[in-house]
Amino acid sequence: MCIGGIMVQKKNKIPNNPIGGELKSIRIGLDYTIKELIEIPVEEGLLDKGWISERTISNIEQGYNIPSLVTLKKLAIAYQKEPIDLIEGVLDYL
Repeated sequence: MCIGGIMVQKKNKIPNNPIGGELKSIRIGLDYTIKELIEIPVEEGLLDKGWISERTISNIEQGYNIPSLVTLKKLAIAYQKEPIDLIEGVLDYL
């Protein structure tokens, strides 16, 4: 695909990747939008501004990306969970 004269490759979903769905379920359970998931922990002083983008969370939730352990740790903070609980929840899929 060409956008503005630059060749761009369309992302493909990672097969058999339910991690995003698990993480989205947690976010929805908190009744957060993606934007709120990013901003609330920043406002509470738990994470630094710019810790993750809306696009990155969207890509993870849609199954295009798998979060790194560093990102999972930060997501655990945003989801108000212990990192080990979040990691154990997705461990079978890593």
